Amino acid sequence: MRGVGIKAHAATPARVARVSSAVRPVAAAPLGTTAKLDLLAIVDDYVFGHVLRSGEVQARNAGADPEHAAAITGYIQGQLGTGRFPHLSRLVTDPAAQSIGDPAQLGQRFERGLRALLDGAAAPGD
Repeated sequence: MRGVGIKAHAATPARVARVSSAVRPVAAAPLGTTAKLDLLAIVDDYVFGHVLRSGEVQARNAGADPEHAAAITGYIQGQLGTGRFPHLSRLVTDPAAQSIGDPAQLGQRFERGLRALLDGAAAPGD
């Protein structure tokens, strides 16, 4: 186990099965070992980040305090109204930005992001 960088206390049968399952799709990829391990780590980081974001959105929606949300919205609108953040202001006023916090969009965003990540990894380059 030490040869693959896994600490003995972190290795459980379930974790070994998960890692083995993750390795299967890249096993035949025309990549060196370092590139395969990098790709696995990048995808794992992406998935873990998505899980955290999904949990955060769900928790925020479940415990939303309308007064608190209104105060935050007011503060942000005030900051954007100063003109100090023109790029952010243009971005958040675009109608397409309204779906960013929609929990129903999380799955689609995950799929688009994962596809972009994998397409980028498959592109010829360094």
